[in-house]
Amino acid sequence: MYFIDTPLNRVDAFDFDLEQGTLGNRRTVVTFPDGNGFPDGMCTDVDGMLWVAMFYGSVILRIDPLSGKIMRTIEMPVSYPTSCWFGGENFDVLYVFRFYIQASKLGDCILKMTGK
Repeated sequence: MYFIDTPLNRVDAFDFDLEQGTLGNRRTVVTFPDGNGFPDGMCTDVDGMLWVAMFYGSVILRIDPLSGKIMRTIEMPVSYPTSCWFGGENFDVLYVFRFYIQASKLGDCILKMTGK
């Protein structure tokens, strides 16, 4: 199980005991440098990689949770991506929710990313 700790600028992982319903073995997956935005929303892809929206950083990062290495950076046309998730028939479409204070409808806040 993964947890974004925005104030500490990092993503942590936990072991989850299904029978007990408890978390344990907290460890840091990745710590982000100051000045590159703040980790906000996150999802995983079919390969088990993490995708992290960097609020005020204008990027979505693909991260290997085993090594903590940033595998890919997608520059966003917006400053405040807040969440991301995969959809489409093959889960190959990345949707990104962005904070937009002047949005008149929800559709103004969702971006659809396709391609490699």
